[in-house]
Amino acid sequence: MPDDILKEILAWSVKQPAWQRDALHRLFTAGTLTVADLDDLLELCKAPHGLSEPHAPQALTEEHLAIKDGGGDPVSLVSVTHHCGVNALAPEQTVTFGPHLTIVYGQNAAGKSGYTRILKRACRSRFTEEILGNVLTEGVPLKAQATIRFRVSDREQPAAWSPDAASLGALAKVSVFDAQCAPVYLRDKTDVAFRPFGLDVFDKLSNACGEVRKRLEAEQSALQNVATALPMVAEGSKVAALLGTLTSLTKPDDVRTLATLSPKEERPKEEGAGTRPEGEPYGPRCPPCCGPRHPSW
Repeated sequence: MPDDILKEILAWSVKQPAWQRDALHRLFTAGTLTVADLDDLLELCKAPHGLSEPHAPQALTEEHLAIKDGGGDPVSLVSVTHHCGVNALAPEQTVTFGPHLTIVYGQNAAGKSGYTRILKRACRSRFTEEILGNVLTEGVPLKAQATIRFRVSDREQPAAWSPDAASLGALAKVSVFDAQCAPVYLRDKTDVAFRPFGLDVFDKLSNACGEVRKRLEAEQSALQNVATALPMVAEGSKVAALLGTLTSLTKPDDVRTLATLSPKEERPKEEGAGTRPEGEPYGPRCPPCCGPRHPSW
């Protein structure tokens, strides 16, 4: 049943705007959206309309959902070996799981949660978090890498894991729960006693849409307050064409090119600025205060 729901969500997401598909990807992989995520989504929302630099969104895919394989064989974890890059865990250290109950204990900051973070990203969890390297080491922290051994029925096999590796379908049958997952179930009071895995993402996506809309309206209001009237120009001219497509991405050099008179255009101004035969209407020159009419006006 959960896989059917996830497949329907994935099919539905394909019809949504690119920035919302990116938001869904972030929600399913991280569980929540940070302020930086909302900043990125705002830029992704504006990009197709020429209001920000083009960005490449990362859409939700089946890999991010870790949809289970069709087989019904039971899956169990055998061990997880940390190679490098996860918090301050010792390299090449292995935690082995028993067939029934495994208790891992130690002092605070000993690294117990580090192995849980690996499993939450590799398996299925209602809340995942970014895995940071050891900030106390010299130089750039290493990329996180681990090996997870698991058993499908009676067949044992390894899986190489890194934060950007594709999810393995068999591990999607393993659910991981810790204290960070509890708020997903308990934080918000709701009349729904049970909500299938994945459906809470719609509330989060709706909140993200509302936040992006609020930011867009704030930007629009700020622009309206400082907007200045553009000069009247002849229809069909190059300047009119430029003003009609003016956005934040318009190149300043294009504006300067149309606003600058060439030496040939400047010469009549120097020779006859401020004078005109009596009775001659203004044109093709502007009034004396303005000098000659630019060819693009």
